[in-house]
Amino acid sequence: MSEKHLYSYDEFKITAEKFKNVEFEEALEHTGFGKYNLALILICGLTLYGVNSEAYAVGYVLPSAECDLELDTYMKGILTSTNFIGITGTCCIWGYLSDTKGRKSVLTISLILAFVCSVAAAFVPSFWGFAILRFCNGIFIAGPSAIVYAYFGEFQNRIYRSTAMAWMSLFIALALITLPGLGWSLLPQHLHLSIFGLTLNSWRLFMLLISIPNLLAAIAFIKLPESPKFLYHNGQLEEAIQVLRQIYTINTGKPGDTFPVESLDDKVLLQVDPNKNKNILMDFWGQIAPLFVPPHLKYSLASGVMQGGVFAVSSGVLLWYPDIINQLSHSANSNVSVTVCQALSSVEESAEEAIRCVEDNINDQVFIQNIIIGVAYLVFYVVWGFVVNFLGNRNFFGLCMIVSAVSLVLLNFLTHKVLIDVLFVVLLTLPGICVAVINLLMVDIIPTHLCGMAVCLVMTAGRIGSIVSSSVVGVMLQWNCTVTFNLYAVNLIVCLLLIFVFPKHST
Repeated sequence: MSEKHLYSYDEFKITAEKFKNVEFEEALEHTGFGKYNLALILICGLTLYGVNSEAYAVGYVLPSAECDLELDTYMKGILTSTNFIGITGTCCIWGYLSDTKGRKSVLTISLILAFVCSVAAAFVPSFWGFAILRFCNGIFIAGPSAIVYAYFGEFQNRIYRSTAMAWMSLFIALALITLPGLGWSLLPQHLHLSIFGLTLNSWRLFMLLISIPNLLAAIAFIKLPESPKFLYHNGQLEEAIQVLRQIYTINTGKPGDTFPVESLDDKVLLQVDPNKNKNILMDFWGQIAPLFVPPHLKYSLASGVMQGGVFAVSSGVLLWYPDIINQLSHSANSNVSVTVCQALSSVEESAEEAIRCVEDNINDQVFIQNIIIGVAYLVFYVVWGFVVNFLGNRNFFGLCMIVSAVSLVLLNFLTHKVLIDVLFVVLLTLPGICVAVINLLMVDIIPTHLCGMAVCLVMTAGRIGSIVSSSVVGVMLQWNCTVTFNLYAVNLIVCLLLIFVFPKHST
């Protein structure tokens, strides 16, 4: 009788026998969770850190760049929207490219181009040059901001996928903390460095520094392999096995030839389209159309509405948060206890006064408030990472929606400023956390050859929700503040109901 040698490894017992025709997810489980996965968390997290820093950077430099670029209110509006328009308008193209050309190449190229545009924008002396380059930067960070979720998720086995996604998303919180921190320490300084005949002042140096993470992430992706799941679903079975062996070796410290999977299930070869990439327009439509017919239709529509709903609160309302807090501060200074809506309605419009352009005229409260929001994101991402395995993504999402909706309703009644601040932090961060939860649900349920496009479409829907929300929330608060908060609460309840479209045990 032959003896089987058993190797103790995590929760699995792997025999020396080689398994053939193994399903991909089962083979991925044999790689375990270790150093390789932690390295991916750092690299993909750095990508999220870089693209989120780029997306929010302009808001911090506008006061400092006002004199340098001779900005008026109209020009500031253009600069605020150009990066966002670039992101929203091109995300689906990047999704198509990632599903047809590969995740790694799209991530690497787009991050390098985003870095180049950001560096060029830091040196360009004119308003329109700066605006065009920020628009181009938005185009190039659109891809990594969505595709990195698909790439990262396809390396994680089912046991650890949700937890790993939560740890990676921590870098979004770090960006929201360090970006205002860097701005607070650098932008008020009167720096004037001469480089290539151009004066590099504080805000230009700030733009240069925030571009560095994208370059570092791009260099790291050059060293990383293509997603093994992408290779598998494109019929490259041997290449996929090689990547899985590499993950196994780094995670366990054992030689690659001890990896217990000899071959992957080759039924996937029957699904590979030999005519793929021959007609770009038809191929592009072929990536989108399956997402809007059964069985994927309900998931695409539900996730799009949900992402639009959570973005409307987490990003749309966030843009007005400093202004709301400033108006509440005026009420606090007058020692009168009022609700948020009473404070907003008591502010009378005054004639604009001509203000002399002063460089670096920035209120410290802008930085402090955004740092608090970033810390809250960090805390809630950690909570998600610890509770998701026993609570589940669907239940976690539902809990976040309920707490946020209740917070919005309570804003109509509370008068204590500290409690109001806490409620704002909760209702702005919990929906923001759920952006990653929705992306994870899509990565888990949509087939690999459509996953990149699916995540990009969902993120596009979210950004449209943010644009619409930020455009109307100011007018709505002036029209009827109470109704506005209640409508946002109803919006989150709708998102709560739509989560039941997804299977109970997703990931």
